Amino acid sequence: MSNYSELLLRISSLSIILFLPIIIILTNTLSLTYNGNFYLKTYQKLKVYEKFENDKVVTNATEELLSYFRGKKELEHNIFSQQAKIHLRDVKSLLNSASIVNYLALTLVIISSLLLLIKGRWTLLVKSAFIGSILTVIITFFLFSLSVFDFSFFFEKFHLISFSNNFWLFPGNDNLIKLFPESFFVNFLFRLTLNIIITAILFIISTALLNFYVKSLSKNRPS
Repeated sequence: MSNYSELLLRISSLSIILFLPIIIILTNTLSLTYNGNFYLKTYQKLKVYEKFENDKVVTNATEELLSYFRGKKELEHNIFSQQAKIHLRDVKSLLNSASIVNYLALTLVIISSLLLLIKGRWTLLVKSAFIGSILTVIITFFLFSLSVFDFSFFFEKFHLISFSNNFWLFPGNDNLIKLFPESFFVNFLFRLTLNIIITAILFIISTALLNFYVKSLSKNRPS
């Protein structure tokens, strides 16, 4: 095998290791963000419904918000202030960017995996996915530890990095703050962390079993 081919395979392996965590983290983040049942259950837990005149107002506003994030409709519900609509437009843009990054990462991992398979480097493919899954767990625990240590600080820094304006700074009586108090995002973080860890562990177990299976085939293959 030429040095060029070997370099290409190493790059493919590294791509899987580096981009698999991005896929696992972003896929779970986007999935939970669009999960309406999570919102409604968290509202009940945090007694958000009690802050509004009736439950239907909250349910309708949430359904409209998630449809807006998916690009299916505009925000028309009068529960949202003008500042809230501007900020939610920025959030939607952030979600769209995350989706694009996720698709690009997925494309790179698929191409890299196909290259390794075509070259018969199944063991390297499985090993790369295994390492990428372990890396996902490490990154997730690291970020979770930082955020739990001082969530308010972490939350503020996230907004300062993610948004180029101050429209995310709301007065306490804004309906968006009533819908999504800081405690909502604490719950989101805990659920997201759990989802990511479960997904990564499933990858770790799957790749470990595949690696064992491949090695067993190699040992039992007639010489």
